[in-house]
Amino acid sequence: MSEGRAALKLRIVVADDDPDTVRTLRLLLEDEGHDVKTASDGPAAFYAVRDFGAVHQRLAPGFVLDARLDGEARIVTFANGTVARELLVDCDDARRRLVYAVISERLKQHSASVQVVADRDTRARLI
Repeated sequence: MSEGRAALKLRIVVADDDPDTVRTLRLLLEDEGHDVKTASDGPAAFYAVRDFGAVHQRLAPGFVLDARLDGEARIVTFANGTVARELLVDCDDARRRLVYAVISERLKQHSASVQVVADRDTRARLI
């Protein structure tokens, strides 16, 4: 770990289609003491997105502290203490799209979607 820095260990997700970039970032971040998860292509990124009950481990560790499944929903606890119930609306593997609706103390209804789309032959974008 670098001299003069506080020992703050973060969980970080690195997603890129360039294996050298993923490897370099993973090594640099692990050298700083962080826990690093990686996804190196569109299918790997969507596999992490569609793992609906593991958002706290695979997509947003540190931002989302906990997630547990409850039927067609997940109960998500965010780092700021907010707890939300997120209802799974649709998971379309062919389109690599996941759609969910959020209900929490602060929100009555908020719909969201995440999609992984091809960008040239070997790249993907998370939108």
